[in-house]
Amino acid sequence: MMKLYGGGSPNAQKVVLMLEELGIAYDLIPVDVYGGEQFSPEFLALNPIGKYPVLIDEDGAAAGQPIFESCAILIYLAETYGPEFLPLSGAARWETLEWLIAQAAWIGPMLGQHTYFRIQPSEAGTHAAIRYRDQAERVFQVLNQHLSSREWLASERYTIADIATYPWVASLTGLGFDWSDYPSLNSWFQRLSARPAATRVAEFRDKILSAIPAELPEAGTNRLYQRQDGPKIDYGVLFAPSLDNDQTT
Repeated sequence: MMKLYGGGSPNAQKVVLMLEELGIAYDLIPVDVYGGEQFSPEFLALNPIGKYPVLIDEDGAAAGQPIFESCAILIYLAETYGPEFLPLSGAARWETLEWLIAQAAWIGPMLGQHTYFRIQPSEAGTHAAIRYRDQAERVFQVLNQHLSSREWLASERYTIADIATYPWVASLTGLGFDWSDYPSLNSWFQRLSARPAATRVAEFRDKILSAIPAELPEAGTNRLYQRQDGPKIDYGVLFAPSLDNDQTT
């Protein structure tokens, strides 16, 4: 039995997408990040960094060992249950791993930082806000250019590199960009969105995010961002990224 500790973040969604692609049943154990559950002794025993997702595969190769970091989880699931999502050797394997690590080291962090500064009204026009907006734009530009001559990110087939990147690209319009500026990236996004597993991820995400209060207490957001105090958040800008086929959402 699989146990997935997580919530509605893109990093959790990528693991859900992989599990759905594999047709593997799992128990979702929600982690209340606004309540600080990720810093509880029980959760830190699973992941000392204090972040979800964490996967426990009681009966698989990991023998019940908690696996944290979403891209590590994707590699584990591919090598254990879905080798079609990660080439076994050669240039195709390394290209897949390159784009997988690019998502973890560059795409996610840049889009995440842009999100953080975008929802802080006091940060509008600051150097940090402008920097991360520019970095987010470059992420989308590079992906669009790369996909202009290919259907998938790596190895000429759908892999864990696409699975990892998809939930982050879903935030494109919510981050203030327009699909029309990135036609090749949009084609890739629509192609992936048409997969049945992606539809089920959208349902998962909507269920998780609908349970989050529209107005969160300041103490909860400070706890989430690991700060003593911080600027107010504009919840009107805070978005639930679209994972459907509607280019306008």
